[in-house]
Amino acid sequence: MTSSTLSSALSSMEVMLDALMQRGVGKPEEKPKEEAPPALPTRPTVRGRPPSLQRPGSPPPWVHRSPSLPPMLEVDEKLAVNSVLERRATVAEEAVKQKDDVVRQKDEEIAALRQQVEHYESRLSECEARMKSVEEELRKQITTMQIAQNNAGRTGESTTRTHHRQELSGTSGAPAQSSGWREEEASVTRQQARGRESNVAAVVDERKTDAVSRLATELRQESEAFEHRARAVTEAGPPTAKSVDELKKLKRQFGTWKKEYGARLRKTKAELKKLVRSERGGHGNRRRCCSWKIKLPKCRFPKCCAFKLPSPSSCCSCSCFRRCC
Repeated sequence: MTSSTLSSALSSMEVMLDALMQRGVGKPEEKPKEEAPPALPTRPTVRGRPPSLQRPGSPPPWVHRSPSLPPMLEVDEKLAVNSVLERRATVAEEAVKQKDDVVRQKDEEIAALRQQVEHYESRLSECEARMKSVEEELRKQITTMQIAQNNAGRTGESTTRTHHRQELSGTSGAPAQSSGWREEEASVTRQQARGRESNVAAVVDERKTDAVSRLATELRQESEAFEHRARAVTEAGPPTAKSVDELKKLKRQFGTWKKEYGARLRKTKAELKKLVRSERGGHGNRRRCCSWKIKLPKCRFPKCCAFKLPSPSSCCSCSCFRRCC
């Protein structure tokens, strides 16, 4: 029974294998060939650059992943990075402190420069006030000199007119007495002397006015120039080192000009005094000393009663004794 069943099973299996072999399932050489997929189009690339061989699942070539480190090395690396960062932070803090110190010093210097500028401005205002007062005094002196000059010219004209009238009256009138003529001559000489004095005073006043007017114009021009420069420096903007240097330079120039102006003022004053003295001395207004002479008789005294006279250089009570015999 069993043998019959096995034979039947084997026969059925053989039939199935034969059928499969006929169909071509069991033959490996006769497998159906699969068709190849079509080729993909190539991407356009830059000239001189090879096409990228990147695969869709792989990272790009420029990304370099560091290999994983053990945990101890990672901790040491973190500590080193933290120390470097702390060092950089301390250096940055020190740099910030230094910059703050520099800014503080600059602020202090600016405050000091502002104080100096205020001081110079106050000094300049004082100098301007002094110069204005000097200008007013010079103007007053000029006006007084002009008034004196006009008065001197008027007195000179009046004396010449009176002298001319007296001459006309003397030629047309009757002959007078000798004493009257003498009195008239004395009055004429006095008037002439007064006229000369007035002319001398007019000349002196004219020279004075010329010198003083020159000094006044110079003072006015220089004061205006210094005032303009000082305003230009102070109104230019906030005070700087350059403006302070310019103010110092202007101050030195003002000091030198002030000294020169004072020297010229003293010189002109001395020249005017000398001119007044010379003009007065030339017309007999100066007091003369040692002008008296003593004449002794031409005789010889005996030696027993001879007496000595003082030398010509000696002077006693503005009288000079000279030996005549």
